[in-house]
Amino acid sequence: MIKIKNVLNEEHKLSVSVEKLESDIKTRYPAIDKLGIYMDGRKNSLFLSDLYVKKEFRGTGVGSAVMREIVTFADNNHIPIVLIPEPEGRSSVKKLIQFYSKFGFVINKGRNVDYFLSEPFSLSMYRLPVKANEVVLKELIKKIVREQIKIKQS
Repeated sequence: MIKIKNVLNEEHKLSVSVEKLESDIKTRYPAIDKLGIYMDGRKNSLFLSDLYVKKEFRGTGVGSAVMREIVTFADNNHIPIVLIPEPEGRSSVKKLIQFYSKFGFVINKGRNVDYFLSEPFSLSMYRLPVKANEVVLKELIKKIVREQIKIKQS
């Protein structure tokens, strides 16, 4: 019984942290039109229901900055992120898939199918948590590759 209480208490703490993350992001990024993040206790995952950047701020990196914060939060708390790429306006599912793929999300089908994280009757994407060292290593590799490209172009 005590173990169940501890698990429920941890889930509550994480839910409160997610609410604070969402509130903080909305405060720091006024260019965000709509943001919805919540803990899915059944799957012990973070669900990103909405991320819309105001039209005049699209393409400025605001969405990417917000995604980096959400991904970092999930990695630090060792929880996967699930989302359904639903376009608004003239955007396309293909563009959204490309955007989320840059942050390590995969389409939940084929070799990447995860029935536990899947959303019924929807095209969903998920991202498993990455250890901090792996993230640092990936960024370092990207930096080295960019420097090598610069050298070759010189």
